[in-house]
Parts: sequence; C-alpha cells; structure tokens
Amino acid sequence: MNKKKNDGCVTSCRFVCCKEGSRKADKRYIPFTNHRHETRTDCQVRVNLVTKKGKLIVNEFVDSHNHPLQLPETTHMLASFSKISEVQARELELAEDSGLQPKAAFQLMSTQVGGRTNLGFTRLDAKNYLQSRR
Repeated sequence: MNKKKNDGCVTSCRFVCCKEGSRKADKRYIPFTNHRHETRTDCQVRVNLVTKKGKLIVNEFVDSHNHPLQLPETTHMLASFSKISEVQARELELAEDSGLQPKAAFQLMSTQVGGRTNLGFTRLDAKNYLQSRR
C-alpha cells in the first residue's frame, strides 16, 4: 500500500495470492532431510488498485492461478459448503434429546458416512445449530 506523506491517503495498493513467490535456497551448511512442504508456487495472480478522484479503481487484474484453489480434503470446511440437511438436523436433535453429547453425535454421524469429508459440515456447525435451536 502506498500513502501520501502529507495527509496519509492511500494512493495505490496491490493484492496478491497467498502462494506468490518462491522459497529461497537454504544458505546453511547443515543438510536437512525433513524440510517443510513447499507452499509457494510463484503464482502471478494480482489486483492493482489506484486512487483517482477519491475512488479506488482497478488498474491491473491478473487471474491465472497455477495451483488448485482449494484442496478437496478441506472443501467441507468452507462456509459455502457447510450445510446441514433436514435429515442431519433431525439426527442431531434426536441425539441431543437422548442425552448424547454434541461431539459424540458428530463422531457417530461422520463414522456412518465414511469420514468428516463426506459429512458436509463441521463440528462447529453442528454445535451452532444445536445452540440456535434452544
């Protein structure tokens, strides 16, 4: 972000992908075998904004990701994918009425469908649903 020195107004700013750039070479002499996974892919996605007449205007837009935007294993954690169906809601209500803890009910439901990724919502979603029902 660039600001004017006299009044502190923003003149321009740039938003980039979280995977922009690449890891530098390791300068140490000790060879390591267990490095962290590479998270940077030198992604070139960016948006440049410039202030003209008090409004931010898009100056440059590059939309060419060189990596998957979301891993399939973590898609169920996105807010747009966290939907509790009517059947699942009824099962949560029955489990709560029978005295089963919300954590145990969530574990039972995820075991029935073959894992958390197949369930369609997170434990926090189930907890929030039960609290909103009260």
